[in-house]
Amino acid sequence: MKVDEDIFSDINFMVDVVASIHFSYFLLLSIQALISFRNGFNEYYSHISKSTLRWLRVLIVMCVALIACWWLYIISTLLLWSYDYPGSYFKTYYPGYFCFSISIYLLLALRYEPIKIQKLQKIRRSKRSLEKPVYDPIKIYRDVKNKGLYRSPTLTLRQLAKELNLNINDLSQTINNGLKKSFSDFINELRVEEVKDKLKDPKFQHLSQLGIAFDSGFNSKATFNRAFKKWTGMTPTEFLKKD
Repeated sequence: MKVDEDIFSDINFMVDVVASIHFSYFLLLSIQALISFRNGFNEYYSHISKSTLRWLRVLIVMCVALIACWWLYIISTLLLWSYDYPGSYFKTYYPGYFCFSISIYLLLALRYEPIKIQKLQKIRRSKRSLEKPVYDPIKIYRDVKNKGLYRSPTLTLRQLAKELNLNINDLSQTINNGLKKSFSDFINELRVEEVKDKLKDPKFQHLSQLGIAFDSGFNSKATFNRAFKKWTGMTPTEFLKKD
């Protein structure tokens, strides 16, 4: 069956436009989901490292590169549609694919990082006032510190609520509104304080900085370095040299 090449080309181009719009929308939703997922971990887990999701962030960046190449092709085609010049058949179609292929090789070069997928349990918010903490935030802070609960490298909000015999929703509300911190920041700050004490204590000189970090509740070097820098404004080595 004979098909008009111009009509076929127009239809093919419209498919490109519709597909690129759909992919752009999907990519936007993916970025929103990643941000929401990351924030959820900060609220309920103390041991998640940002590097755990690094491969996914890199993948999204590569997808952004793809959609940029795709839109470059579509826009240039619309602008150059009526022009007849040497090589116009190629437009930016092949350069676009060439750019994306480079992005794929870059993704492979950055390598995949093995992870464990953890199910994030949804926690219902308390029906009580969201403005006033239900429990005494100072008492919560002292209990967690004095009992050394933060030393558990896989501590979660649910486990902490069970240890303190408190309602998980009200505990979350108290930490967020009373201490003005996310759960992960609350726990990691306590871990950093212990690391600071141990770094200056001669009894722990036989341990490396990372050994002290693990002994204080951290379970990865990346999380430790990030938290220490956040709460002290310096690296562990700079902290030791300060005095």
